Amino acid sequence: MREIRLVRGVEKEAPKKEIEVPRGELKKQGSPAEKLDLRMEKVEKRTKFLIEKSKNQKLRSAQVKNTSPQLKTHQEHNGRKAKEPSLLEFYCLKGLPKIILGHIREKASFDNKFQSWISIIDTEDLKSLTQKTASHLSVQLLRLEKQGWFQILQSNNAGVRVVQINPDTFPIKQ
Repeated sequence: MREIRLVRGVEKEAPKKEIEVPRGELKKQGSPAEKLDLRMEKVEKRTKFLIEKSKNQKLRSAQVKNTSPQLKTHQEHNGRKAKEPSLLEFYCLKGLPKIILGHIREKASFDNKFQSWISIIDTEDLKSLTQKTASHLSVQLLRLEKQGWFQILQSNNAGVRVVQINPDTFPIKQ
């Protein structure tokens, strides 16, 4: 032992004890075939899980689209059917859909080439009219198209859309 000198005098250092480190069992390395089997089992489990997840998402998306034959919507349970575009429904709309459809109605004209009513709308006009972003308006236009209010015939990256409308659902002066 060595001596340590401090202010008080001579003190001796305490002897160090050996600390035992617990050690785990040594495992024998498996053969490459066993390792591959274990890895492939994990892959199979993951694949089965992903297939089940995909099936659940398809079922859920069918319910959202209301194409599932087993499920009825809340409106159908009450004896009403889902909203369909009509003149009465147009008058009952509120908010952003009403503003967009009103703008489409203002721009409507009869086209001899298509032999139908079309409307040419610009995203910049809608942005200034509604104070909404272009992406917000794009989503709303796609929702309205999905509901059946109009059909988008042509669209470009500049934000101009040509839509075909049904004059029965819009109060258009014919």
